[in-house]
Amino acid sequence: MLAQVGDRIVSYESRRYKTQRLVAFSNWPTTDPFLYPEDITTFFMKCAQVDMEHIRTEDAFLAGQFASYHVYPYYPDYLNYILNPAVMDRTPIWDGKAVTSRVETGPGTPIGSVLRRSDFYDETGAVNTYLAYLRALRRHHTMPVVISEFGVSTGRGMAQIDRNTGRNQGHMSEQEQGQALVDCWRDITAANCAGGCVFTWQDEWFKRTWNTMHAVNLQRTPYWSDYQTNGQYFGLLSFDPGAEECSAYVDGDLSEWTEEDKLFDTGTRALSMKYDEKFIYLLAYEKGFANGQKTLYIPIDTTPKTGSTYCENFGLRFEDPVDFVLAIDGRDNSRLLVQERYEVLRAMFYHETHDADAYLDPPDADTPLFKPIDLMLQTATPLLTGNWQASSETYETGDLAYGNANPAAPDYDSLADFIFAGDYVELKLPWQLLNFSDPSRMTIHDDYYENYGVDYITIDTVYLGLTDGAAQERTPLYPAALKGWGNTVSYHERLKPSYYILQKLWQ
Repeated sequence: MLAQVGDRIVSYESRRYKTQRLVAFSNWPTTDPFLYPEDITTFFMKCAQVDMEHIRTEDAFLAGQFASYHVYPYYPDYLNYILNPAVMDRTPIWDGKAVTSRVETGPGTPIGSVLRRSDFYDETGAVNTYLAYLRALRRHHTMPVVISEFGVSTGRGMAQIDRNTGRNQGHMSEQEQGQALVDCWRDITAANCAGGCVFTWQDEWFKRTWNTMHAVNLQRTPYWSDYQTNGQYFGLLSFDPGAEECSAYVDGDLSEWTEEDKLFDTGTRALSMKYDEKFIYLLAYEKGFANGQKTLYIPIDTTPKTGSTYCENFGLRFEDPVDFVLAIDGRDNSRLLVQERYEVLRAMFYHETHDADAYLDPPDADTPLFKPIDLMLQTATPLLTGNWQASSETYETGDLAYGNANPAAPDYDSLADFIFAGDYVELKLPWQLLNFSDPSRMTIHDDYYENYGVDYITIDTVYLGLTDGAAQERTPLYPAALKGWGNTVSYHERLKPSYYILQKLWQ
């Protein structure tokens, strides 16, 4: 089929335009020409071997062909698992020797036949399975090899990790993205590939990611910026909300906040809120806060279906049921927690993370237990750990990062969630972290155990409070009106620091 398509394209261009161009067929690791051990084939859905060496050109085709691969450093990182022979129950692949009898038989090239021990290490002596894989591809082919996609995401959410070089799929700052792209490019050239293409020029709000797609309305993703879905943030060019600037920047500058933003103000305690297509922004004031010398709690009520008037984690009481508690506890221990009944990970991935039978006994609608907000990360962990009872790995995405999130600041950190400013703390929360499925229409998750999955309800108000937890009285909640923007989206373009890092590399 591929050869027929190539014939048709070359024939048409030669006849119609009297010209020929280089031809390649897009490929990537799950259809690469190599054979792998059975466990890897099963876990990573290694479905076929497509080998460009099987497609030969005739003398009439003057332009020639090359092998094209999309290769990212974090997935599917087959070679990282091959480096764990005890787990794979076999000998390692070294010095070009075949792996073992567990390798599939049939047409194809055993990965061990094109690898040597030295291939797994870069010039510093560090393990680099990305470089090793590129070397395997280049060694296999007689034609030039182009890495036609490589990249990392600056999204807040993360879906895979590169355990050796730290070039992860998500949760990388915009500066870290630039350095990762430089490192990937150096690996591409070190492996003697013919070139590469960065994925991608601009962020793409419409994208989905496997570990968050259950949580959002996939028909509405172009109309808001979902910072938890890392697939949207591979670009060097960002689309930030707001026609000229964002509604707020988490940088400690309070001048952008007005009286209209205030939910309440007692003189010694105050809370303000605003929002845009990417975040809900909060500004909390507590007399004597002194840059984090006190712990503050912000209860948040979104859904009328569930919630608790008591948080047993911190001994807090509220006048109305709440679904989330935001705990501001210093620079390194602040986080957002969710009431157990409203925990989407439990509802959608309980089989992968717990004893599946326990799912049949859901938490009470008013359970006082609040859980850390975790996100699925890996689903092939038994290949690394040998523990076949634990079929997945998660990480705490509700953990909040301290720093300056203003792109104009010299200490800019795109992953920063909050910053102190004397007796104030300024925060931003991505919509999906609060179980919004489509903030452009203000739809949130319904009760999972009424629907057995993610369904939606629409709200027009969210309720918030503020307490230091010192007194025993119930914390009052104050309404904040919400109105979606529908299909009318505001945005402005911004080049990320990663752009300038690559510009310096390639100038």
